[in-house]
Order: sequence, then C-alpha cells, then structure tokens
Amino acid sequence: MKVSEIDANIIAQLQISLGQQIPIFPKSFIRVLARVLAGVFVILNKYADYICLQLFVATASMAETEILGNRISPLKEWGRMIGAGDPYAATAASATVRVLVIAAGGDPIPAGTQLVNPLTQLIYITKTTLFLGVPGAYTLNVDCTTLGTIGAVAVGAKLSFLTPPVQVYSETDVTVSLGAGTDAETEGAYRKRITDYFQRRPQGGAAADYYLWGMTVAGVRNIYPYTGAVPGTVDVYVEGTGEDRYPSINALAGVSMAVGSTLRKPINAQPIIKPITIQDFTVSVSLTEDGLRPEITDAIENYFLDREPFLEGVSSGIRRDRVYVNSLSGIVQDICDLYGASFGRVVMRRNGSSTAVYALAEGELVRCLAVSYA
Repeated sequence: MKVSEIDANIIAQLQISLGQQIPIFPKSFIRVLARVLAGVFVILNKYADYICLQLFVATASMAETEILGNRISPLKEWGRMIGAGDPYAATAASATVRVLVIAAGGDPIPAGTQLVNPLTQLIYITKTTLFLGVPGAYTLNVDCTTLGTIGAVAVGAKLSFLTPPVQVYSETDVTVSLGAGTDAETEGAYRKRITDYFQRRPQGGAAADYYLWGMTVAGVRNIYPYTGAVPGTVDVYVEGTGEDRYPSINALAGVSMAVGSTLRKPINAQPIIKPITIQDFTVSVSLTEDGLRPEITDAIENYFLDREPFLEGVSSGIRRDRVYVNSLSGIVQDICDLYGASFGRVVMRRNGSSTAVYALAEGELVRCLAVSYA
C-alpha cells in the first residue's frame, strides 16, 4: 500500500473512534501523526517484501547490503551455500609472440614490458624476462591487461613494443594463441548456475554427478551422460566451447580424468568419453523481402544452436531435443509480421530429404549449414 492510502486509513479509524471529523487546522497534529505512522508501516512493509525476495534464488539480489555491520550479497550467499561459489571472474587472453633480435648484446627485456595491438589499442605485457643473445628469433609469453575475450589475438596478428629496445625489431608476430580469455559471468548466468546446482545435487554417481564433474574442465560447454549399452559403463558425451562445438583433445582428456577418478565414480562404473555428434540441416524459405534475409538467417541458425538432448535429472527448463519445421515457420512469421512482410513456406531438409520434425539422438546436436531463399 502507498503512504497516502495508509494515512487515510489511520485518519478514518481515528474519526470512527472519536465519533467526529478531524479538522485540518485545530487537530493538525493527528494528521501529522497519521502520516508519520503511515511512513513507518510502509518501511516495514517494504523491508518484509525485500526479505521475502531473498528467500528464493530467482529473486535474490546480487547487490551488497549491510546487515548488522556485515556486507553480504544474498545471491552470492546462495551460491556459496549450494557449492556454486562466487560468479566467475574474467580472465585475460594470453599468447606467445616472436621477437626478432637484430643486434647482439644489450639489456634484457624485463617482465612487464608493454606491447600494443595497433588494431584495438589494447595493451599486452610480457610475463617473463627475455635475455638477449645472438641475433635471431626469440619467443615471449604475453597477457592482455584488459580482461575478457576482447583481448583475444589470432595467430599471425601483430603486436608492437611501446618502447622497443634498440637491438629488437619493434613489431612482433603472434605464433601461438594460449587462451582467448573469458568474460566475467553475468548475473543471469550466475543465477541459472545456482538454480542448476539445486536441481543437480550430487547423488553418488547419478547422471547429474557426471555432468557436474565434467563441467569443471576448461574448454567444456556441456556434458551429456547416458547409461552405456554395455553393462557397467557410462557414455559421457562432451561438447566443446569452440565455434564448431567439437571438444578438443585436452578437453576430452580432462573430462576423462574428472569423471574417472576413483574418488568420485562408483566402483563398478566405467566412463567412456566421447565427442558429441552434429546432425546437419539446410532450410529454404520462400520470401519476398530481400532485406530481411540476414535477420531471418541469424534467427534460424540460433534456433538450431539452441537445441540439445534432454536428460532426466540433468536438463532443466523446457525440452529442446526436437527440431520442428513449424517452429521455423513461426520464427519467420514473427520477423515478417514485425516488418509487414510476407513469406510462402519453410522447408527443412536433412541429407537432402524434407522432414517436418527431428528428434535428437543420444549425444547429438544439430546445426543449420545454409539458409536459401526463393
């Protein structure tokens, strides 16, 4: 309730108790008292509302608040209590660069020497000291001073010394990308991770345990565990963080160690680590507006990327383990309605054959290879 509503309620009750109307001026102190009491009641009501919101992960506040001299973030406290920890911090991108020494001798290049990416103006610093010997090519590891994926550099990129030593060529080449860096975990992603922890609590070797164990490995986007066809085995499919979603060799090895530890897995379970498989599709759309093609293409590709297998006890939210041509038509319809355009029909093909619905198999993902327009 609003302050004015409570204020009017208090005055009405006093008037009933006194059996008369309360004048504005001769009895103004009563109106002032009513307004003060109304403010107190509103504060208590809002405080109670705030406390109730903190009882649930979906509504708990990420902002810090001070209670009895202690500063806490309710959402972070939920994360620590369930075992999700704090939000993931951003990490720096790192790379190996080739330094060309053009003259012998001279002072070494100390750790902390700055290089700049001329394309982004981001600064990179050397991690170790490089002692210069005979002329030739040397390597140095560098980290970006700006955290997050923005600092990622590809092999072949150029970094230049801000203050190059006289015996060193000012421009360097990136020879190895050691890590693309990671962005800080968003509040929404952190909240979902806490909710997932509540839904996937450790159970001594259930499917959710294999998911939690595998997700601790770097380079892993998702884990899909299944009861193996051979008794006593568990098939663990791994999805990588790369653009193609196939896991790297290091990611597969890491998952094998994470889920195969004798301290974790049941004594009679043998995990078999496998990369995910991807089923390819093509989509054709009868469309009259050429200008909408990029937007429709992105929407259709994102629809396929959002599909994943559904596992009882592991998956949360709505099922997304089927691909429907009707859903694709709905996506196109929504975009066309927004711009007042029209379209004919949408056709989804797999292996060249038209299909209306496709159910994802065990450990399988889908992608759209191409969207064509007629």
